Amino acid sequence: MKVLVIGGNSFIAKGIEPLLASEGIQLVRIGKELLDISNEDQIVRFSEKQPENCFDAILFAQGINPSQNTKESKELHVVNMLKSNVVGPILLMKHLHQKLNPFTSVIFLSSIAAEKGSYDPAYAASKAAMKGLIHSFANEFPSMRFNAISLGLVEESPVFQQMTPDFLQKHRDHMHNGQLIQLAQIASVIQLLLCNDNLNRSIIPLNAGYR
Repeated sequence: MKVLVIGGNSFIAKGIEPLLASEGIQLVRIGKELLDISNEDQIVRFSEKQPENCFDAILFAQGINPSQNTKESKELHVVNMLKSNVVGPILLMKHLHQKLNPFTSVIFLSSIAAEKGSYDPAYAASKAAMKGLIHSFANEFPSMRFNAISLGLVEESPVFQQMTPDFLQKHRDHMHNGQLIQLAQIASVIQLLLCNDNLNRSIIPLNAGYR
């Protein structure tokens, strides 16, 4: 199985690659230096170069970390967040869908922030929008499957690294047995979504029961 990974240089994309490779799943990791998902001209050129049935799945792993609360928010930050998580996937599907395996599985990496909010409202709103994308794409491309994983805080991720010990402990206190999300757990859910044909229009909560 050949999976196009948008945001291929992200912490999660790099971390899950060897785990999925051991299961026969090949990740084609495309970083921003090769494809800026917010640039339609680049998306067009990338799509035109691809052969028929080029990918069996797409994993949208790109993203911008939360960084500005409402009082700090600048227009450019809000626009870039929406371009990364909403506009880009729409434009990629627009230009690439004809080249994909007709039974392609598309997976988004969402966040628990879509339900509980975030100190960065642009981040939370862009993640919440993925639910609408999943259902809209599924309506338009009925032979394909569209799902998302709603992630809690991932151990050793860039967001994790930026948190103070007190803030990390607050997250642990909200999660089952104080356990944060592990890369191996993300890989196992991705494998499930890729291989189980009955999973469609689903948002899988991988958040250790955050409460």
